[in-house]
Order: sequence, then C-alpha cells, then structure tokens
Amino acid sequence: RRVASAPSPAPRRRRTMFARATARSVARTPLVVALAASFLAAMFLVLALATLVTTKTNDDAVVVGDDVAVEAFARDALSGRLDPGSCARHASLGAWSEGDEGDACAPSAWTLASDGCGSARFPSFRASKSRQNAVAWKMESTVAKTCGFSKVDARERREKVIKLARGRRVAFVGDSSARFAYGGFIAATSEVWSDVGLNSDEKHRDWSHVLVGGARGTFTWAPYAEDAYEALAPYEAADASPPDLIVISSSLWHVLNDRGGIGTYVEGMKKLSARVRAINDRHPGVIFVWLNAPSVVRDKLVAADKIRRFTDENMRAYDAVQRDQTNIRMIHPAGPGILVDLTTITAKAPTERCVDGVHYDRVVYDAVAQITLNIARSHWR
Repeated sequence: RRVASAPSPAPRRRRTMFARATARSVARTPLVVALAASFLAAMFLVLALATLVTTKTNDDAVVVGDDVAVEAFARDALSGRLDPGSCARHASLGAWSEGDEGDACAPSAWTLASDGCGSARFPSFRASKSRQNAVAWKMESTVAKTCGFSKVDARERREKVIKLARGRRVAFVGDSSARFAYGGFIAATSEVWSDVGLNSDEKHRDWSHVLVGGARGTFTWAPYAEDAYEALAPYEAADASPPDLIVISSSLWHVLNDRGGIGTYVEGMKKLSARVRAINDRHPGVIFVWLNAPSVVRDKLVAADKIRRFTDENMRAYDAVQRDQTNIRMIHPAGPGILVDLTTITAKAPTERCVDGVHYDRVVYDAVAQITLNIARSHWR
C-alpha cells in the first residue's frame, strides 16, 4: 500500500516570493511613474526644439544666415528666457517665396505680403503678369508661432485691426524708404474706400491719414538726419504728447549728396539719436523703429551721381554709423530703436523687384509695413 506523502512546500514558497515581489513593485510604482514622466518631458523638450529649429515646410522661412538667430530665439523661448523686446527685435526674420515652385501663393499663416496672387490692394510698380512671377514675404515661422505674429490687414480682419489701432498715433519721419513704408502701413490700417496711393505731383511732401478706429498716421519728409532731428523736436518735452509709434529712416540722401562726407552724417546721427533717447526717457511707452537703407542693385542705376555714390563701400560705411553702439546708440541694445532690416529684406528679394537700383516694388514695402505693425502689436496687446 502506497502512503501519500505530504504536499511539497515549494509552491507555497514560490507564491510567497511572488507576493513579496509584487508588493515591492507596487511600493516602487510612484517612483517609476515619476521617472518615466521626467523622461518623457525631457524627450518632449528635445523634440520640440528640434522641430522649431529644423522643420522645413511651406510655412517655414528659415534662411541661411538667419539660422543662428532662429536657433538662439528658439532656445530662449523654450527656456522662458525671452525678454519683452525679443519678439519685436526678431520680427524682420523671414524669406521671399517665388512663383509656383516656391509656393508664393500657397496659403500660409506666415505670409505677410504678396504680389501676383490676384489680391493686391493696388498695383505694384511692375505688375506681375502671372502667378509664376508672384512673390511673397513669409515671416520666420518660429518667431511667428512664438510671438503670435501674422498679417495685419483691415480688409481681412477689420475688427481686430480696429482694436489694435484704436486711438493710436503713428509717425513716419525720413526719406523715401520711410515714405513707401508709410504707404504700406496706411494701406493695411485704412478703410477699404480710403485713398492710400500717395499720388501727388509733389513727391517730397508731408502726408496725413485717418486710419481705422480713429487712429491717425502722418509722414514727414525729412531726408537728412538733421531734418529728422528737427521733426522730432515737439515730442521731447516732458509734457508733450508724442505718437505711440515713430518710424525713422535717414541715410540715402546723405550717401547721394555727400554733404560734408560721412563726418556730417555722424554728427547728424549723434544729435538725432540723442533726441530719440531723450523722448524715450520721458515717454517710455513710445515705440521707435529704425529703417536702414535698401540694398542697391547697381545694374539698375541710371543717373551718373547715383552710380558714383551708391557703391557697396559707401553703403556699408553709412550702415555702420547707424549700427554704432558706442557713439550713435540709436538701435538696440544701446538705443531704443528696433531695427527693421530693410537692407537684408531687399537683398533677399528677386532683383527684378528692384525698380531703379534703390527703390523696390510695393510688395517689399508692404512687407516692411507688416513687420512694423507686428512690432507695434507686440507692445500694444
């Protein structure tokens, strides 16, 4: 007769070990979850930065030469180190798209200005004959996304533009670059039926326009730095009521007419920048925008004096004066002026968009006006 043996204790020991392991695992669950969450958060930041910096879509306008600025902006945005003026100072970053292959007419949230796509407010100096000749300025998408920048146009978003511009005063002071930028600005902020063509037999004159929301815009013809200095005089006193936005451009006439050489320009810029800083000290809410000179297309220059004076060497020398952070102190960081880089914007434009070697099609100044509007937008929200 076989006697049944006692049950083996091994299964019980295995069950006990499993129970203890399960208990230890449960006890460690919060730590595991926390570590996993930290890892996923870190991976998200890395992927987000990579996407911001390297993604190339139809909406992106990352240009060789701008990459360093874009990457630095993206890093600061992710780390929360953007100062209040960062969006305004990076608003000039962008690129031109051309024709069908460049998707100039493709819908994009970052398109600020376009021509040849069938929706111009008024014709360009050289009207496009087909979409193949179309161009569009697209703001760099990292800046646009981070700062909430987009096209500002009363024809498309009237109520939003009214809210932005209500009761504001804007003043453009300077040479033809400031005048054409003013034309783009009032086109974007005027009622549809308004005359914004700046058509006059008197080219060198002042202008004034009523904008949407009761805003008012003015242009003062002041081609020399000394002229701009005098034009800003009424705003310097502590009890003055200066415009909310002042846009200044002065260099082309100095380069062309050589009034005492570059030394005269330096002295004029010292006075002008000192007045700008004084107004900024007494009225810190005023936004100052500085337009540098356009890029010169020498093959299109006709007049002998322009061929002689508008050389690359001269243009660089006068631009260096404007950027001087020690003696002039007009633009950031030493001065209050925010640079809208017309030199770079026009250098990127197709050469056929240059009319006479110095001035460009309307779409270029529409882009400059949109950049200026978004700079104002970053302060007026």
